[in-house]
Amino acid sequence: MKDTCWNSPIWRLNNAYAIQNKTGHIVTFSPNRDQADFIDTTRHGLNFVLKRSRQGGLTSIVLMLMLDECLFAKNIKCGLVEPTYRAASNVLSKIKMAYDKVPTELKEACPLVSESKHELTWANGSTIYTGTSVKKGESHDMLSISEFNVIQERLPDLAADMERSLLGAMARHGQCFVSSDAESAGAILGLYDMAEMNSNGIDHNGFFIFG
Repeated sequence: MKDTCWNSPIWRLNNAYAIQNKTGHIVTFSPNRDQADFIDTTRHGLNFVLKRSRQGGLTSIVLMLMLDECLFAKNIKCGLVEPTYRAASNVLSKIKMAYDKVPTELKEACPLVSESKHELTWANGSTIYTGTSVKKGESHDMLSISEFNVIQERLPDLAADMERSLLGAMARHGQCFVSSDAESAGAILGLYDMAEMNSNGIDHNGFFIFG
């Protein structure tokens, strides 16, 4: 990638990736105001960002941030935890579509070497997986847990396991994004509190409630 503009994550997030809009058309992704504010929040080094709803396209910006990180850094490990297998498959297909639409030069610089229903792996060692639980034994650079309140209601044992092991599943400077509906923001605050108590000395830089 010879053009120096590719060295800027902000430029890439405004020009390099594609999404399907609400009318079903494939368009170049360009962060809206909420998404731009969310990017700014993540750049402050906070590693536990709580999203109180899926409104404002916050799920889309998390997917684009993960894809961008994987393509421009080596050995990045990203996880997407969804409340159902169908939702998990859907978010991974969005990332795959965005990758398919990047310029040929970028795909040649970082080719996809393995693809399944649950995981994408690139030649630089970076991976994104998706599922209904956090992958055991993985040290995540970026981890997203969607609708944690739903997971608590449907699978309380799984939610409790996440509370005990969440920060232990994060890389030293990793970032975790957790969403809940607006009425259940307490669920993700409780997740953070439990994770903090079970962090076993792992460094983390606090949290920010967004939305």
